[in-house]
Amino acid sequence: AERPDELEAKAGEAIIVIAQSNPEWFVAKPIGRLGGPGLIPVSFIEIRDMATGQAVPDAHDAVKRAGVPRVEEWKKMTAEYKNSSITLGKLDGMAASGMQAVSNDMERMSINGNGASYPMSQGANGQGYHSRSESRTYSQGYAQQQAKPAQPATSNRLVAPVSASIPRYCFD
Repeated sequence: AERPDELEAKAGEAIIVIAQSNPEWFVAKPIGRLGGPGLIPVSFIEIRDMATGQAVPDAHDAVKRAGVPRVEEWKKMTAEYKNSSITLGKLDGMAASGMQAVSNDMERMSINGNGASYPMSQGANGQGYHSRSESRTYSQGYAQQQAKPAQPATSNRLVAPVSASIPRYCFD
């Protein structure tokens, strides 16, 4: 890429063509990595038929048949999509009771909070695993806990698990 609006792509890297700027340039995005759209010369890319995997002889004809929009149309569609989307993470207009419910749920899921935790058993190798029978017991206790009025959160810090994994699955 020579200019900031060009897509930096290496030979063999998979990209998706999202618009056509002019007969010599496509707007494309990388598939296998993060990155925004950028311009790439038509002569730099090889379009392949998804069904056969064979290279398409005429890139312009393939793009026309696929219905790839012009840049102006693509920008308009992108703007319409963004305007009709709800941004995740914003809490605009949420009622105080809704905020309290979120806070209570986060406190219940907290590692350091006083909320209930999932039961774990010790396997033969000493690693913890989740048991179905203990899950039933936990579910019954959780249902009883939910019947009680919710306690206000004691701290403003919300803690949630960062990652989780299932090392193995055990049947009862």
